[in-house]
Amino acid sequence: MIQVMTKKMLEGTLDEQCAFLYDLALSKMKTGNYTGALYALKEVARHRPNYRDVSSLLVHLQKRKRDQRRLILVGLCSGILLATLTLAAGVTNDLLVVGAGVLGLVGGYVGYMFLEKANSKSSAGLSRSRNIFF
Repeated sequence: MIQVMTKKMLEGTLDEQCAFLYDLALSKMKTGNYTGALYALKEVARHRPNYRDVSSLLVHLQKRKRDQRRLILVGLCSGILLATLTLAAGVTNDLLVVGAGVLGLVGGYVGYMFLEKANSKSSAGLSRSRNIFF
């Protein structure tokens, strides 16, 4: 389902508008809509740069959006690669080629998520060990 949002002028004081946009950004973050959350927080930062933790949330959101984009690209490239390899192997059944593409897409997604989780655990371990010694 496509949800269409109409533009509406915000009412209230600047602090009320910033609070509304900040809460909207948090709700969009929870659903994975990093583009919408970034847009709302950029509006807050434009008018009140020091509002709550907007600057740190913007940095966090830009990283999450970059990771999300990378995940999509890895999945697509994996699907294309596996479909191409299937064709190169001489498979002529279109259903098998499409199935290989879907398998590559899912495999790329799962593999990327696994590597990211392993990478974040090793990074957390390193930062913890640094805190012990320094």
